[in-house]
Amino acid sequence: MKDKARHFKALDKELAAENDTLKVVIMDMQQLLLCPKSFASAVYYKRKLSVHNLTLYDLKSKDVFCYLWHEESVIFWSDGCTYQNCNANLSSAMKYMFVNNLKPTLKEVHQKYLTRRHTQMEADSVHAAIETNSSKIEVYTPTEWETVIKTARRKNPYNVKTVDHQFCKKYPSLVTSIRPGKVVGDPTVTDICHLKYTKEGIFYTLSHGTPLRPVRQPSMALKAKYNHSLPLTAAKIADLKSLCETVIPACHRPFYNSLL
Repeated sequence: MKDKARHFKALDKELAAENDTLKVVIMDMQQLLLCPKSFASAVYYKRKLSVHNLTLYDLKSKDVFCYLWHEESVIFWSDGCTYQNCNANLSSAMKYMFVNNLKPTLKEVHQKYLTRRHTQMEADSVHAAIETNSSKIEVYTPTEWETVIKTARRKNPYNVKTVDHQFCKKYPSLVTSIRPGKVVGDPTVTDICHLKYTKEGIFYTLSHGTPLRPVRQPSMALKAKYNHSLPLTAAKIADLKSLCETVIPACHRPFYNSLL
């Protein structure tokens, strides 16, 4: 299974190199980046602000887009983590794009998944570069993480898009489930290795290189997922206040005061 997934990923990469109407993208979520990131011992046992980085790596151009928050055919390769990459919410976002004709020239989008526990990808090099670039410095705010990421690669720097709660939409109303089966013993979401989205609907397969089958889903209106920024826990607020009083430089405290 591991070799089969990597074989089809290599084929997609070759197709993209030869076809200007095809884009192949690696999609991966980096482990949490923390604010403040400091060498001060007082920071170690305190709850810190979490910064998320969703990385998109274009295999042909090597362009990288990092989405931060405090063509005719496109193929996405990622791991099969259901919480991040294989779920009804993400499928709803893809379906919404086609239902509302947001990209008229786009004919199809594919999501393909590598075998579990064997998910080394090009995006890993991006995350490693970010970790190296931040290894000897202190970081106090998400804006500084943005700078760290932008400067992690000198040639063809990474593109950073900082987003807030308004960027998130409530997509589950469009696709309620992508599970292939219905009863105990039937295939589940974790068995899916390939999803295809078109104007005609959503299709799936459980094995790379095999025919795709339709996913049955109704269509509904899109609603906002959040009405406001997600609140921090009381414990995290207390720790951040403590860090503002002891470790975080005064020039960065207004950012934290706006959160607290």
